[in-house]
Amino acid sequence: MLRKHITRTFLAGGLLLSSALFSSCKDDDAPEMMMEPGGSLQVADQMLSANTIRVDAISMDKAGWVVVHKASAAGGPVVPDIISIPKQLPAGSSMDVAIMLREDVSLQEGETLWVMLHTDAGVMGTYEFDASTSVDAPLTDAQGNMVMQSIEVMSAAIIAQDQPISNNSVVIDEVRATVDGWLVIHNDNGMGEPVIPAIIGKTWVEAGTTTNVVVELDETNLQPGQKLFPMLHVDSPADGEYTFPENGDAPEVFGQNIIMVNFTVEEMP
Repeated sequence: MLRKHITRTFLAGGLLLSSALFSSCKDDDAPEMMMEPGGSLQVADQMLSANTIRVDAISMDKAGWVVVHKASAAGGPVVPDIISIPKQLPAGSSMDVAIMLREDVSLQEGETLWVMLHTDAGVMGTYEFDASTSVDAPLTDAQGNMVMQSIEVMSAAIIAQDQPISNNSVVIDEVRATVDGWLVIHNDNGMGEPVIPAIIGKTWVEAGTTTNVVVELDETNLQPGQKLFPMLHVDSPADGEYTFPENGDAPEVFGQNIIMVNFTVEEMP
C-alpha cells in the first residue's frame, strides 16, 4: 500500500547556513525581522512512469523550485546534488506537479528519494544552488527546518514464465503499469537479443496490476528454445494507438532500465 505523506521538516543545521535578514533602521530602533518565505508539500510513495515523480500538492509563499535529491547512507538527502530537472513553481498552490528525473539517473526498486522545496532568490528563473553558493537554498520554515519529504519509488514490472506457444499466443503472468499503455512482444534476433523496434504481437494494458495477459502473435515461425521479449510501452500521445517509434509510445523506463523481460519458448507437451 502506498504511504501518503505530508510535509516533514528537518533541522537544516550542517546542510545550510541561515541568518535572519533585517531591514535598515536607526540606531535607536529595534531591528525589524524580514520573514523568510514558507511552503509545504504533500507527496506519496509511488510507482514511476517515464522517470517522473508526481507531487500531489505544493504551496509556496513566493515563487521557487521543487527538486529531488538522492538519499545518503545515513538516510538524509544528498545536498546540494540533485537528480531531477529543477521545476519552477509560482507563488501559491500547485496541484499534481510532475518532476522529471535526469536521463542519467540510476534507480533501485524501493529506493528512498527526497523531494525538497528551494527558494528562487538569485537570477529569477535559473536554479543556482550548488556547493559554491547558498543562492536558491532549501526553503525553511519558521523553526529553520528544511521543507522536504522522503518517498519510496517503485518500478513498473512484467512477470513471465517459460512456456510453449499455444493457439499462436502467449500468456504473461502479470503486468504492473503506472499508466495506460501497451504490452508488446519482440522476437529473438537469433543471438538471444530482442529485435527492435519490430514487434510480433501487442495488447492494451491499463494502469494498475493485470494478470494472465494474453498476447496474440503475428509470427508463426517460432522455435522451441528461442527467446521472446515482452516490453511495456507508454501510450503517449494518449490516443489508444500503438505508434512507436514514429509518434511517441516510448518504452516504459525506471532509471536507465527499460521495462522488459524475456522467456524461453518451450516444446508443446
